[in-house]
Amino acid sequence: MIKPIENAKDGWKFSTVQLSAVGFAIMGVAEAANQAWVTLPPEVQALVPMTPTVGWIIFGLTMVSRFFTLTGKNKDEASS
Repeated sequence: MIKPIENAKDGWKFSTVQLSAVGFAIMGVAEAANQAWVTLPPEVQALVPMTPTVGWIIFGLTMVSRFFTLTGKNKDEASS
């Protein structure tokens, strides 16, 4: 059975949540940019890094971040 963690109300402080939010925002911007991608000249397209690579990096950092904890003033402020 899946149960919420004890400090779920402070979930926005977790580094994995923050990194996932950054990844979500980047992927949203990438999708919007993809809509205009076809209008760019080939010379400009060659200068822009591939957005899937950025996504892989963000989500890779998300996995790595679970191996670290955030320390706070007391136990309630530290992530699990």
